[in-house]
Amino acid sequence: MSEVESRLGGGRFGGLLAWRLVLMGVLATAGSGQSVLAQATTVDQIFPLGVQAGTTVTLRPSGKVEGQTIVWWSNSPALTFAPGEKPTEIKVTAAAGAIPGLRLIRATGPEGAGKLLPLVVGTVPEIEEVEPNNKPTEATPVPEPLAISAGVTLNGSLGKRGDVDHVAVKLEAGQTLVAALDGHRLLDSPMDSLLQMLSPRGHVLLQNHDDRGLDPLLVYTAVETGLHFVRIMAYPSQPDTSVALSGGPNYLYRLTLSTGPVVSHRLPVPRGREARSGLLVGWNLSAEQQHVALPPAGDAEVVLPLLEIVGFQKFPIDAALAASLVEGEPPLMAVLETLPVAVSGTIATANERDEFRVQAAKGATVRLRVRARELDSQLDPVLVVLDAKGAVVKEVDDNGQEDHDIDTTVVAPDGPLTVRVFDRFDRGSFRHFYMVDVRTDEPDFALTVPSAALTVKPGEKVEIKVAVARRGGMNKPISISAEDLPAGVTATAQTSAEKGDSSKEVTLVLQAAADAMPGGQAIRIVGKSEGDAAIVRTATLPRVGLVTDLTALWLTVVK
Repeated sequence: MSEVESRLGGGRFGGLLAWRLVLMGVLATAGSGQSVLAQATTVDQIFPLGVQAGTTVTLRPSGKVEGQTIVWWSNSPALTFAPGEKPTEIKVTAAAGAIPGLRLIRATGPEGAGKLLPLVVGTVPEIEEVEPNNKPTEATPVPEPLAISAGVTLNGSLGKRGDVDHVAVKLEAGQTLVAALDGHRLLDSPMDSLLQMLSPRGHVLLQNHDDRGLDPLLVYTAVETGLHFVRIMAYPSQPDTSVALSGGPNYLYRLTLSTGPVVSHRLPVPRGREARSGLLVGWNLSAEQQHVALPPAGDAEVVLPLLEIVGFQKFPIDAALAASLVEGEPPLMAVLETLPVAVSGTIATANERDEFRVQAAKGATVRLRVRARELDSQLDPVLVVLDAKGAVVKEVDDNGQEDHDIDTTVVAPDGPLTVRVFDRFDRGSFRHFYMVDVRTDEPDFALTVPSAALTVKPGEKVEIKVAVARRGGMNKPISISAEDLPAGVTATAQTSAEKGDSSKEVTLVLQAAADAMPGGQAIRIVGKSEGDAAIVRTATLPRVGLVTDLTALWLTVVK
């Protein structure tokens, strides 16, 4: 946790700053630390979708307007909210020490909570597109004195079908521009974007369609000095019969541009117990900029002094790792006998195969996770596990149709296992990197709930379906309960038995007393396994962008 985030509030929910906003005139409550304005409880979209750390930006929400009091909530204590200059605007401030990355916000009120909305905390100045910009001659300029070498993020929208946006960038011959668009994968925009690089005369020099999922990335080295143009277009993420450029009010994107040092990723991806140097990989990096000191495992984040353009990824830190090794290091020549271990590497050339050896007790169930696409790698990994005689024990490609990474188990034979990693299509580059986590599989479970918000009236009840996913031979009962409930709301814990229907799903019933006070707050659904070594897990909500571990379910007691 950063100094600022620690100062603002500790714990998963501590310090989550909520500000009341009533969008029809301002009422200040003295000493309350809250501002009040008049507006709707249902906000389904905001724009722009980002704020630079240490700055304030004005958000323009859209949705159903009912003239009711709302409270803005975020899963980051480094974000605070205040009234905007217009009754339909809200100001959000990101603290100077805010950790960059994807955050979620929501509007809540007497009638319930709005949808979870993505908001990115960035590290470079933020600007907005200026319409019309359908032609290069109308392109939105990067304003002075913003230096493209330090990076800038353009917030834009393809507001209608056939919409095309252009941004103008001054390039010197020999300069390398990195242009990365975040839309579908990070922000849940329903767009399959296309980026094109245009010459000063408007000719298409380079284009990219899909790089990180459906989001494109361009890297272009200028051959002449002059005003170049980046063109943004999109098709629908769910293909239709039109075969035409698409658009709409929810086709929102963020385009980050830089001719300076940009980090794609860092190796080793995992970190072991000892502090060590990590290798930064990307574009326009000097030899001195390619190394960064990594702290021991257990520290929350490493905030780089350079622009991380690809996803603001949160790389795994696991204090239990016996070793955290990089392809080519001498220990990989020997058999790794102490688990868990994590190995990271790169399939740098076509047809390359990487291998290392591990050993577990005969008959033990070994879990192997290959993480690549999750970390913004271009690798479509294939995992092959061989026994001591070279026979194939298991070969795995994808977790599923939409998940190209790998999570599998094998029963350890007598002798060491050889772990082989390569690309499904035999491609290779510096961006075809991976991490393999190998450990003895242990009992565990995960809980998920289907909705991010619930409502209940005084004297009535509401049900929550809680899905239970068991792994590693988890065969103990799990007690599932609701915590942090509002005053006047109760719930009886339910047991997920080791077998039968309840082993996969239970139903919690939340009962509101007749005199329960109206209002809303974040609650949690928590599971605890029976036994001496109890495992405790909190239920997570449906995924929004890259956020997969949000646990703050919202409950509103309505009038």
